[in-house]
Amino acid sequence: MRKPPVQKVRKVQKHLFDYLSIDLDPYDFPHYFLEQWGEEAGVEIGEDDHAADLTKEQLAAYEQWLRDKEKAIEWVEKDPFGSAPYLTFRWAERMPAGTWGIHFTKDIFDTFEKGAELYGLHLSTWAKEKKIADCKTNLDPDNSPYSTIWGFAFQAVGAPGGWSRNIISYGKSRYGQNAVLFQTDGAVRVYHDGDEEYQLIFPLCSEYNIVPLADPESGSVGCTLRNGEEVQFPSLQALIEYLEKDGERKIPSRIKTLDC
Repeated sequence: MRKPPVQKVRKVQKHLFDYLSIDLDPYDFPHYFLEQWGEEAGVEIGEDDHAADLTKEQLAAYEQWLRDKEKAIEWVEKDPFGSAPYLTFRWAERMPAGTWGIHFTKDIFDTFEKGAELYGLHLSTWAKEKKIADCKTNLDPDNSPYSTIWGFAFQAVGAPGGWSRNIISYGKSRYGQNAVLFQTDGAVRVYHDGDEEYQLIFPLCSEYNIVPLADPESGSVGCTLRNGEEVQFPSLQALIEYLEKDGERKIPSRIKTLDC
């Protein structure tokens, strides 16, 4: 599979960024919140009434009520799986093309196949079933972000507050002893309140230069070169610098080999 055109991936990235940048949208909240507001505001709300049925002034008042009463927090606490994912993410930032991500896993692999849809994105680790991404359609910029399959990783180097310095030991302790290093042109970096960590979210099929890492250590990241030579790098940064200097890996193809 050829590496997708950067502009195409960046459009998909923007869809995700725009969604994760939402602060609060009254149209997303369950009907029972609208009923509560109606009771307090003296506005009759029927079973079939929705936020879209309110007048402009009523909608503004309803939105302010949701904020003042901290109903977003209440919704997340009451229904973590059903609440809007954007409510648990903040500080969304579009990452540059070619960003290096590292995904930790129990079972080592060299191809990302399964991920999460937008709904449930904030609790994807706990999902019983992952969604399979169809690379023929998953990067279509005309698709809604709700139909795109997304993956999670950490920023391999350069995360805020020195977050990347101990990323190997941290990632292994939480998600699995093996890792997959890769580049993507479509990542959005966010802080996830639920996991209390910075994360990269990217559309599956946008990843390239994939390097599986079996049980890496913070002070020794090893891989096998094409000539069969085993090489140890003193850090993840050193490995990435080596990969970026390797002209062959700049060939725009999705690499599915176990070497680096």
